[in-house]
Amino acid sequence: MSRRVLTVLVVALALMGPNAATAASPTQLSVAPSISPTPAFFGDLLTARIEVLVDSERVDPASVRIEADFVPYSATGVPLRSSSRSASVVAFGYRFAISCLSAECVPGPGIRQVVLPLVVVRARLRDGSETVVRASWPRIALAPRVDEAALRTTPLGWRNQLAVPPVSYRVSPGKLLALLLVCAAALGLGALAIVGAEYSRWSRLRYTRASAPSRLGLALALARESMRRNPDDRRKALALLARVLAGKDSDADRLASAAEQLAWSRGRPDPDRVGALADEVEREVSTR
Repeated sequence: MSRRVLTVLVVALALMGPNAATAASPTQLSVAPSISPTPAFFGDLLTARIEVLVDSERVDPASVRIEADFVPYSATGVPLRSSSRSASVVAFGYRFAISCLSAECVPGPGIRQVVLPLVVVRARLRDGSETVVRASWPRIALAPRVDEAALRTTPLGWRNQLAVPPVSYRVSPGKLLALLLVCAAALGLGALAIVGAEYSRWSRLRYTRASAPSRLGLALALARESMRRNPDDRRKALALLARVLAGKDSDADRLASAAEQLAWSRGRPDPDRVGALADEVEREVSTR
């Protein structure tokens, strides 16, 4: 391998610090995990990074696979991956967003150290064999948000404020319910009154229509009343009777012709003949 490549790998390993772990040959594959920020608080979103350097002359870069477990933390999204190349050295970067909301990540009275499982990186060498590198994560320092001294001096009466205050109403639910029921009853009675009035009006109208005389009955009544009046009234009554009878049926047409002849006869219409004609109409033609 060239002196330039060796120099790059040595510098990279120096920058990785004591947490870097390599396979049998440090120039083949190197891994450097890191976590930030530190120290952290409960519920914080942390960033876990894995930097992998590969000598492409001895290791196939396309075969690099990482196995990262963050228990008790868990990844909150899809990891971000990046890569770069300088001569034969290929650098891979992996970034994870991790978080923990379980009891295992609750800090104690002081700073608590959380140890994550090892990072495992596997790759295939150019000769066909496999190389495996395991690296340790930096310990996560979990610090309490409130120190022990503050807990001793701060009164805990504020916890009473977590209780839900009593509900207040402008109008009590009981009174409002009673008012709504009264309004509903009033509206129901009003609706019943309107329906009753309309039904009564409809009944009266139906009775009036049913009891009202037909046009033929009215014409007969006028004809009989004209018997006590002057001849001109009898002529008008007979003419009206003829118009009402016309077109009903053959008998009615015959009687209509008789009424018209009697109405416009040369002589004055005789009351007896008018009465006889009215009687015949009542017998032969329905008056309803």
